Amino acid sequence: METIQKGLGLDIWYKSKNILEAQERTISFEDLHFADSYIFKPDIVEVADGLADAEVVNLGTAAVCGIDHQKVFEIVMEANFRKFEGGTIDTFGKLIKPKGFVGPEDDIKNELRNQGWEGDVKEKKSGKE
Repeated sequence: METIQKGLGLDIWYKSKNILEAQERTISFEDLHFADSYIFKPDIVEVADGLADAEVVNLGTAAVCGIDHQKVFEIVMEANFRKFEGGTIDTFGKLIKPKGFVGPEDDIKNELRNQGWEGDVKEKKSGKE
């Protein structure tokens, strides 16, 4: 992620006098400090490199776990698009889920079962039945 941050020309950090306070609470947008010298000059090569690195980690993890990542990705994207149906945008530009929004967890569990996972989806079928 730091490659993406660097590529976008961002210098962002959290400033607290008490390190334990920073570890024990959720950090909000207001808590972040931006460098005074911040000028948006993205380095598209750095951004692309960081995005590709993140994808390598995601796809590699899925492969090691035996997960068909593409199908799960499609389920999550469908859920993300449902947020637009009645969702609102907060003051920081974040899309807020609409009332009654149902996340993708149950659909993901069903998909993982279709891929051979059993029970509460913590253990994959061995294939020795």
